[in-house]
Amino acid sequence: MSPDELAHYRERALIERQRAAEATSAVAADIHLRLARRYETLVELEELDAPLSRIVEIGYPADVDSARLSPFSGRPLLSKPR
Repeated sequence: MSPDELAHYRERALIERQRAAEATSAVAADIHLRLARRYETLVELEELDAPLSRIVEIGYPADVDSARLSPFSGRPLLSKPR
């Protein structure tokens, strides 16, 4: 789930809690609180599954022709050091 989606569900939980506080009947307030708890649970579960680290690939894609890259320090960027 993207950070924007998580923010959306957090906001929905807050809105449902506000609606529960403003509800004119106990039944409506209970429904809004249940919705808020579901949104909060969804966010909590997603945060538990969030990766602790990310793998970042550094370099060029395999289909890049290194011979066509501009030189750096007199040698191609992908050549081995001298």
